[in-house]
Amino acid sequence: VAKKCTQTLIEIVFNDLKPATKQLFQSAWHDPSGSGLALQIVETMRDYMSDWQQFLNPSILDLLIEDLLDAFLVAYLDALAIATKLRMNIAADRIREDVSEAFQFFSTLKPAKELEAYFEVIELVLALLEASKDLVFLSFKEFAKVHGPNLSFVEGLMKARDDLDRSAVSEVMDSIKRRVKEEG
Repeated sequence: VAKKCTQTLIEIVFNDLKPATKQLFQSAWHDPSGSGLALQIVETMRDYMSDWQQFLNPSILDLLIEDLLDAFLVAYLDALAIATKLRMNIAADRIREDVSEAFQFFSTLKPAKELEAYFEVIELVLALLEASKDLVFLSFKEFAKVHGPNLSFVEGLMKARDDLDRSAVSEVMDSIKRRVKEEG
C-alpha cells in the first residue's frame, strides 16, 4: 500500500514536470536561459516535498524520497536517450550543473554519501559523452560493468554528439560491438 501511495505521489509530481522534462536536452536547454530547466524541476520537487514532509509517516516519506530520486534519474536519462543533437561544447557543463542542482536538493533529504551511488550513472554517461572517438570504448567498458552493455542507449548518445559525424559514430559503435563480442 505504501509503495502504491508513493507511486501516485510521484506521478503527480512528474505530471507537473512534463513541460520541463520535455525540454531537457532540446535546443532551449542548450541556450543560456535553458539552465533554468533543472532549477525549475528541482524547485517543483522541493515544493511538493516540503508540503509532504509535514504530513507523511516517516517510513512512507523515506520510500517517497527513494522513489522520487529514482524517478528523477529515469526521467533525466530518458530525456538524454531521446536527445537528437547535443552541442558538446555546452552539454557536458550543463549536465554537471543540472546534476549539481539535483544533488543539492536530494542531499537535503538523504545523506550525500548515499546519493553518490545513485548519481554515479550520470558520471558514467558523462564519461561516454566526453570521451574522444578513440577512447569511447574505455568509458563504455566502465559503464557496461555497472549497467550492462546497453548498446542502443550508447549508440543514441554517440549519434546525439555534435562532435561526431555519422562515420565516426559508425566507427565507435563497430569498435564497441567488436570488443563486446571478443570479451563476451
